[in-house]
Amino acid sequence: MKLAKRIDFGLITKYFTTVLIMLITSGICALAQYKFEFGGYVGGSSYLGDANATKLFAEPQSAIGGLVKYNFTPRYAMKLQIMGTSVSGNSSGQKYQWPNYTDITFNSSFFESSLTGEYNFFPFTTEKINFASRLSPYVFAGIGFDYFQTGRSDFALMVPFGIGIKYKLFDRLTIGADMGMRKLFSDDLEYTGDSELLTNPLGLNSSKMVNNDYYTTFGFFVTFSLFKREWDCVEKKISL
Repeated sequence: MKLAKRIDFGLITKYFTTVLIMLITSGICALAQYKFEFGGYVGGSSYLGDANATKLFAEPQSAIGGLVKYNFTPRYAMKLQIMGTSVSGNSSGQKYQWPNYTDITFNSSFFESSLTGEYNFFPFTTEKINFASRLSPYVFAGIGFDYFQTGRSDFALMVPFGIGIKYKLFDRLTIGADMGMRKLFSDDLEYTGDSELLTNPLGLNSSKMVNNDYYTTFGFFVTFSLFKREWDCVEKKISL
């Protein structure tokens, strides 16, 4: 009686791995993506701090700006954005009363400049590759600076973070929307010129370190892509 031939699991594993790699890389060998995007942003902003501790979109103000984006891969990008906006607040009706039952209102105009990283949940491209999509939600976070014009000029460090969604209307044209928060490391946003009650409510020299001021941004953007790049198969596997 003949003995059953021994199964070569090593050969089967090698064959399976080869087939799997061929399936994964098939359809992505012609991958191309534009390096840069240039565009504009329009939307609004809203204050959240000592004079408004609970209402996320209270007293919204207009915002307008421009952006430049560099796409490392279909999933990862870096964005430089400059925006001009303003915020306003009113301490009337808040949960806590200020000294002598004082009600304070303010309106602050400022410019912001931010550098943020973006992560797309799907490979964002018009190319016909695995899992690719013209539509993708994304998250972003980074670092930036604000320049206030509130009666005294001041630069302030801030940390932007948020979510968004984008859609490739055409190969070079992208539209989208986002909503983000900005954490401020300065208490000069609420400076009114005649009162510093909101800028240093505790009367501390270190008020910047215990500051609890934020502002939200929300809006729409349109970008146009330039400078196409292409990858070979090895690079494409990393890019996705």
